[in-house]
Amino acid sequence: MEKFTIHVQFIGNKFDGVNEYGRLTETHNKTTLMDAVQRFTQGPAAKMGLIEEVTVVDAMDCTNFHWLHGLVMFPVKGVHF
Repeated sequence: MEKFTIHVQFIGNKFDGVNEYGRLTETHNKTTLMDAVQRFTQGPAAKMGLIEEVTVVDAMDCTNFHWLHGLVMFPVKGVHF
């Protein structure tokens, strides 16, 4: 089963599970990935402005999703590779 890693950058480091640089990393499979991304980009912490950046990478370290300051940066809408 394919694994994905979510890297979350918070505005500070005073949250449970966040390291001294304000970063949190979670590993998910394709079943749990979408719920986790939605939680980080649309959940209470995101709405309060506590999350700066969310990046999803796959097992080969390819970026699958990038969210920055409330905007989806990747994949770019309308661009197909």
